[in-house]
Amino acid sequence: MSDPGFENGTRWTAKRKIEVVLELLRGAEAAQLARENGISQSRLFGWRDRFLEGGKVGLKFKRKKDPKEKEIGRLERKVGQLTLQVEILQEVARLKKTRQLD
Repeated sequence: MSDPGFENGTRWTAKRKIEVVLELLRGAEAAQLARENGISQSRLFGWRDRFLEGGKVGLKFKRKKDPKEKEIGRLERKVGQLTLQVEILQEVARLKKTRQLD
């Protein structure tokens, strides 16, 4: 049994497979596309099916945030709050100083 990544002794990259599958999905005729690329129609349809299944899985599930990402987000919000507080306190101090000089 041959390796499914090989056809006619040529190794196909994922990028090239995607390009061919996208051509098929855009309406190219399967027989001609397979012939031009030196692959069988069944191989082409297999790539298409796996490509579409991968997209389905990608759209079905939300990516779970890594706990580190959650902590980074929490800390970024906290830095924003503290920065705002510092700016407010600096403005209050400036206004008090201005009033004292009057």
